[in-house]
Amino acid sequence: MCVVVVADPVQDTLQTVTLAYPQQLCYCVGVVVSGAYLQSALLRVAVIALFVFLGMMELLDELRKDNYEVIIISDANSEFIRCILQAAGVFDIVHTTYTNPAHWDASGRLHVQYYHTQDWCDLSTRNLCKGQILDTHIKVAQEQRSVKFSHVVYVGDGRNDLCPSLRLKSGDVICPRKGFSLVKDLAKLQEGELKCKVVPWDTGFVLLRHIKELSCS
Repeated sequence: MCVVVVADPVQDTLQTVTLAYPQQLCYCVGVVVSGAYLQSALLRVAVIALFVFLGMMELLDELRKDNYEVIIISDANSEFIRCILQAAGVFDIVHTTYTNPAHWDASGRLHVQYYHTQDWCDLSTRNLCKGQILDTHIKVAQEQRSVKFSHVVYVGDGRNDLCPSLRLKSGDVICPRKGFSLVKDLAKLQEGELKCKVVPWDTGFVLLRHIKELSCS
């Protein structure tokens, strides 16, 4: 089985959709809005995003197969991710989501807490070390479910994705999104620091091709 890690689908989707369709999206992370308006905006984001990324529908169909376990490790929050996954109709694909817990209060405001508080990783934010989360997921899957992943495919684009990238092993794949900071950070590494294969991507077709190649190997 191959584990596919998706990093920060909310921020990535918001930025892409805002650039591609600015007139269709009136939403900005950090602005306090009513729950009804926010969920409506996130629904629009999810639906539009399926058409922004070429090959995304084909990729999602592949990930529904039994030989993949999809997890999300995100510095967004549980409510944003839930809204987008449900609106896009892909909630069933995701095995586990690791993110900052959030809830709506009676007045419709969103409250977000830290996923954890860490001081051991200088490459990560204080509230989320993605590398430690990934390592723990792999360890728990093996110890509690007797699942040993043949490959890890990590899809990300931000600076906080460098930590998990450095923890990947030979046979794993890091997929940095073209034009974003992770590609530049990986290029600065010394020879031998990175053990996994690097596959930059800009469409779902690129990810689909490499994921299918791994599943057949």
